[in-house]
Amino acid sequence: MIKHLQILFASMLMLVMGVNASAQDVVTFTFNEANSYEQFGLTGWSDGKLTDGDITENKSIKIGDVTFTVTPANGSTNTRMYKDYKGNFGLRSYGGTQFIISANRNITKIEFNASKFNFSAEAGTLTGTTWEPAGDMTTATFSCSKSSTTGSVTVTLAAGSVDPTPSETTELYSIVFDTKANIDTWTKEGFNADKWDFATLNDRNEGRLALYAYGNGEADSEILVTTYFVSPVIKLGENNTVSFNSTNNYYSDAFPVEKATALAIRTVGGEWVEIPGIKHGTNWVELVLTELQIPAEFNNKEVQFGFKYMNGGNTNKNCCYWYIKDFKVNGTTAAPKPEPTLNELYNIVFDTKANIDTWTKEGFNADKWDFATLNDRNEGRLALYAYGNGEADSEILVTTYFVSPVIKLGENNTVSFNSTNNYYSDAFPVEKATALAIRTVGGEWVEIPGIKHGTNWVELVLTELQIPAEFNNKEVQFGFKYMNGGNTNKNCCYWYIKDFKVTGTTGATPEPTETVAENIAAFNALCVKDGADVTLKLVNAQVLYVNEYTSKGKQKQEVFVRDATGSVMFYNAGLTVKNGDILNGSVKGSAIDFFGTKEFGATANTDFTTLTITDGEATAEEKTIPEITETQVSNLVIINKVKMISREETDSKGKTHTNYYLVDADNNELAYYNKFHVTDCDAQALVGMDILKIKGIITLHYGKLQLCPISAPETTTNIDCIENVEIDTNAPMYNVSGQKVNANYKGIIIQNGKKFFNK
Repeated sequence: MIKHLQILFASMLMLVMGVNASAQDVVTFTFNEANSYEQFGLTGWSDGKLTDGDITENKSIKIGDVTFTVTPANGSTNTRMYKDYKGNFGLRSYGGTQFIISANRNITKIEFNASKFNFSAEAGTLTGTTWEPAGDMTTATFSCSKSSTTGSVTVTLAAGSVDPTPSETTELYSIVFDTKANIDTWTKEGFNADKWDFATLNDRNEGRLALYAYGNGEADSEILVTTYFVSPVIKLGENNTVSFNSTNNYYSDAFPVEKATALAIRTVGGEWVEIPGIKHGTNWVELVLTELQIPAEFNNKEVQFGFKYMNGGNTNKNCCYWYIKDFKVNGTTAAPKPEPTLNELYNIVFDTKANIDTWTKEGFNADKWDFATLNDRNEGRLALYAYGNGEADSEILVTTYFVSPVIKLGENNTVSFNSTNNYYSDAFPVEKATALAIRTVGGEWVEIPGIKHGTNWVELVLTELQIPAEFNNKEVQFGFKYMNGGNTNKNCCYWYIKDFKVTGTTGATPEPTETVAENIAAFNALCVKDGADVTLKLVNAQVLYVNEYTSKGKQKQEVFVRDATGSVMFYNAGLTVKNGDILNGSVKGSAIDFFGTKEFGATANTDFTTLTITDGEATAEEKTIPEITETQVSNLVIINKVKMISREETDSKGKTHTNYYLVDADNNELAYYNKFHVTDCDAQALVGMDILKIKGIITLHYGKLQLCPISAPETTTNIDCIENVEIDTNAPMYNVSGQKVNANYKGIIIQNGKKFFNK
């Protein structure tokens, strides 16, 4: 079964208009300027009369390595670069597809500036005119259902690259089809022997491939022969294209050329996928060039191409005569990666005081004897001494590290040196007194076991050790650790070292550096607009509140979490928890700054099963209004003794709104918004009431801090307003919606013109 696939739009961001693209995160394609049509190679605009801007074949714009592609509408009205009667410009689509693929950087957002927008996304989430990916995505496909006008398209790309290896366009396969020998390198599939079907050399007009499929006089529209003329296996790269020249003849309205011919592609043993957009000459001689983008799903795969040709029954009118020449496949292939080479990364002989002094001592105990010096006997070597003072033999009194300069490792790293020692006892053996350790700059020491020692003053024995792979491609320091065990002679350290060397392979692709946030405060500090890959460590972090809701028909989730250092919101991350749960462990995600709100977003590497989740009870922190700053965003707080007020305010667009504020005795204000739609938290009903205590999550909305309640406040009537009048206790009672209720109703009640809270 043949599945039809539209061509994809591909983008690779390396260099943009002479600028280093690794620093460029946004690329904008503009269609609403006076000469925008020129980008597509068109000669003018289309309007009610002119058709110069009509798009009847795939058209692309390329900015650096980012490409925008639009396909024809395939309907009665052409997609076009359009100028309306008011002089407005834009790309007007009546169908077809627009595509985005990034071969070098993940796409984080696509924004359409459109006056009419009737597109749907094949994958990812399209909200209004803004598209966001589902995890890491390098491809986006948009299909137009009806008239749409686009002014510009802005593509935002993630930092870093999927594969920064430079590439170059290469001819991957070429055949002229001018001899029977090269035609015979292709094969036929699906041939129906009862009908006439040929794939042969037509040696007129300088030679070309001739594909014939005749009928036998049966029903005109019935397809009797379907044959594929199949290429050898071809290995593709990226940004692949295919081109050929062709012409045809003998088709009818009932059986047009588009029905009888197609170019298809498949992986070896896979299903055929047709690539639309073939152009044909209309007589025996005229060869017309077809150039097509190969769908990105076939990038870097072994494929075969097939020319599909069919007949429609009648011998002459509905047969296929198809002539083809100069078939060629191009693609970008990665430049050869450098072979890893074993290099000497560091070498020191320890034969002079000057090179010994390039190392430093750490942890030295000045009350004990401790030396790192040159021993110039036996041709010079490093001497590490740690003496005791006659105290208990097994007690370690001196622990010193003799520390190297910073050394940049590669991969498959090794360290070697020669050493000997003396003056150790059974109670304090050499293995206890000496060690070689490694650390990243500023990190913790990690000992590398396996040191070999000579057993007298002179004998130097070679130690060769493999450095743990966790230190690959990192900047590190080595430390010779030496100690004493108390007794001046028997349990001291005499350690002689020479010829210290570090080797490793370089030129291999560096391992990606993992950014780890040790707590929520550190995670929040790493948040950026487009998100940054960060591993977040959670230590006794508490789930403060879970808000699940539906927006525009889609389920949304906000989980507010706090540890000892701060709070963060997990937004649509798929974290399955309940209020009060305690979280411990590490999880990978995206650190996002959404207009000041710090968010944890899920990525393809997010796995919450790594967390340990235990039951707990969410606790709120008591705060005063002046203590509510942006550091409190996403925190659960309690505020005491405030009053609710309302105020008419005009926003930046000139619209007037009623806004609500909590006000304390010193007239400090905090915005109030019933974001979670909690019962009995309607702001209008609370206006004028004294609030003894209110609990909620602090959020940030357009730069304004606000409290969003998670439960009904504790309130009292304003006692300053109580008059010495007789109250009718039998008067009817109403809720804030004006519905009559009885004394059993819980919440805000209005009676005798007064509001009070009934628990």
